Amino acid sequence: MAQITEMLGFAGALISVASYAPQVAHVLKKKCVHGISLTAWSGWFVSTALIMPHALLVGDWLFIFLQVISLIACGAMIGLAKHYDGKKCGECAGKGNG
Repeated sequence: MAQITEMLGFAGALISVASYAPQVAHVLKKKCVHGISLTAWSGWFVSTALIMPHALLVGDWLFIFLQVISLIACGAMIGLAKHYDGKKCGECAGKGNG
């Protein structure tokens, strides 16, 4: 049973990574931060940072992996959002403020 839940957990971690990828790729490719909520990404970063000590304490490699990936993705989005503050690509320029 532990192997099944571990495999499901790994699949969940991959889905998490795949969920971050399109937004990170859009910002990197288009240098566009339209619709990016710095408040939300900062909140996710802080919550992940607060969960990380527990993940390390229990020594669950999957839990640690997910926290590391989340910290990297959230940190990257925060840095990119600050770097490209207010910039929109042509595709997003007509979508209003955000």
